[in-house]
Amino acid sequence: MVSYDSASFGTGDVIMSFFTYYARFDWAQELVFDAFFHKSIPRYHRTSREAMVILGHYTPNFNIAHTSTVPGLHVLMKEFKTAAEDLSSLGMTWEKFFRGFDRTSNGTRLEAGTVFRNSYQNYVQIDIQYWGRKLSKGKILVGWIESCCLSLVVGKSAFSCCKS
Repeated sequence: MVSYDSASFGTGDVIMSFFTYYARFDWAQELVFDAFFHKSIPRYHRTSREAMVILGHYTPNFNIAHTSTVPGLHVLMKEFKTAAEDLSSLGMTWEKFFRGFDRTSNGTRLEAGTVFRNSYQNYVQIDIQYWGRKLSKGKILVGWIESCCLSLVVGKSAFSCCKS
């Protein structure tokens, strides 16, 4: 058993370890699970349609990321790698990290929205305001819109999947 002195690492180290680990993670072959909950690697049969596998705690082992897509996984992997590179760059501060900066212009700080728009050619922003009396109906609405957005990510028409 390895023992660590709590003063030797801090929150920043944990965050950096998280992004570095998942930036290098083999999402196509490996699965994510809670090693404190599962005492050994859980048995799970991965289907060819699952871009990534993140197992929930309780049996039967259920992939909570079963709706993930390959394009979505590529975006996630790119963002993990970008975060790991940004956090390990010289002169990085939490303000720069959370606000975003453009590495192509020698660290000139840009707002996160500008960095996002420069990184992606196409994007959609959806703002939802629910004014109903029942919160549960609002949650249903958000879930329905999220399910339609998944079809947008894989290139299907939102109108063909979202008509009720």
